[in-house]
Amino acid sequence: MVDPWAGSYYLESLTDALMQKAWRLISEVEAHGGMTKAIEIGLPKLRIEEAAARRQAQIDSGEEVIVGVNKYRPEVEDTLNTREIDNRAVRESQIRRLNEVKNSRNQTVVNEALQALTETAETGKGNLLECSVKAARARATLGEISMAMEKVFGRYQAVSQIISGVYAQVSQGDPDFQKAQDMANEFAKREGRPPRILVAKAGQDGHDRGAKVIATAFADIGFDVDVGPLFATPAEVARNAVENDVHVVGISTLAAAHKTLIPEVVAELKKQGRGDIRVIVGGVIPQHDYEFLYRAGAAAVFGPGTNIPRCGQKVLAILMGEEPADGTTKKATSETIDELFHEAMRSYEKALKSGIQLQEESVNLWKDLLTGLGSAEELQAKLESMTADAFPQARKRVEEFVETFNRTSNQTIDLFEKTLAGHQATSVTDAQRRVQDLIESSLTALRVNVHSTLNTNAKIIASWKELVDRFGPAVK
Repeated sequence: MVDPWAGSYYLESLTDALMQKAWRLISEVEAHGGMTKAIEIGLPKLRIEEAAARRQAQIDSGEEVIVGVNKYRPEVEDTLNTREIDNRAVRESQIRRLNEVKNSRNQTVVNEALQALTETAETGKGNLLECSVKAARARATLGEISMAMEKVFGRYQAVSQIISGVYAQVSQGDPDFQKAQDMANEFAKREGRPPRILVAKAGQDGHDRGAKVIATAFADIGFDVDVGPLFATPAEVARNAVENDVHVVGISTLAAAHKTLIPEVVAELKKQGRGDIRVIVGGVIPQHDYEFLYRAGAAAVFGPGTNIPRCGQKVLAILMGEEPADGTTKKATSETIDELFHEAMRSYEKALKSGIQLQEESVNLWKDLLTGLGSAEELQAKLESMTADAFPQARKRVEEFVETFNRTSNQTIDLFEKTLAGHQATSVTDAQRRVQDLIESSLTALRVNVHSTLNTNAKIIASWKELVDRFGPAVK
């Protein structure tokens, strides 16, 4: 084997830099008494979160380019097909299975196995893994096995720390970050205190690195940030928000539970008398779920690839009333709705203009055909010779075009009907934004269908030209 990089000063310098950085981390862990002690105080997690916050700041500021995320974004986002899961049905199914297991097992044997596990944890005599396996074979559940040891050891709670300055250090030259800071300062002047946010993780979603990056970035923007515990229930999230008197709750969701959790958090806040606290949601959320979340009470939804400083600007604009959120009392008037609808119709008409031009060309071709038919006898003979061939083919293609045209029209009309229905109870600003989103969706569908229509029209025109050519001189 030949190593083409052998002796390379550049490669050796990179290796040395990597080794030195790794050694500094190892030395830091050793200085705290080893990895176990370091984990107890949250050191490894803290360093990972620092690195994640630094990299996110580099992406948001454009220092690090990710094609399709912060540069050269597609004009139209791809629509993802996702599988819908009924979380409540899954939960009920799991509870039913657990009850079946508990009803079919020997409870005395289970209790003895769990007691032996607790005694092993207390005395240190015996093997915990061996006792856990025996309890599992007796059909003890995972929760019961965990609780048997928790009686002695307690439950580990991760140390939650917010890093400050890491995101800001990278973002100092970013105009969006500076604007977000200015807006936070303006809010503090108006309200007499900084904007306060609770960054929460609810349900069974145990991935909190993204939430910690958000917490770090928002703290550097100028928010007072509270970070909730993992696996919180909607009631616990609401209680935490009320006790900390926050202005907004940010739910980080990565486990596809947003359609269950967001309505419950909103309901719990109202139940505790704080329906004024805004709820925003971010994470892995399909675009087609946004409308559901808005209707459920979310003030804003942020999907993958969201720029954090712009996210902060939007949240602050909502809190200061500059950008009304869903659920506000400021409604779009009937005049505004009517104006938006007519604007959407104008966009639709513009998109179909090319199709109308094609129809005019088709009419002209038919006129050319009729003028070149000749005498009645000639027409009869020619029509008889073509009845079994060209006419059926042309008819089929016309029917294809009509079917495509009708499908396109119905899709667009459906979109506009949804637009009007959705804006009767929302703000003017958000109505305008959503109409624009729906127009873009409509035009995307139109582009696909018009392409199909153009192909069908081309076939029709080709057939008509063939007809004309058989009756007389070729048509230009």
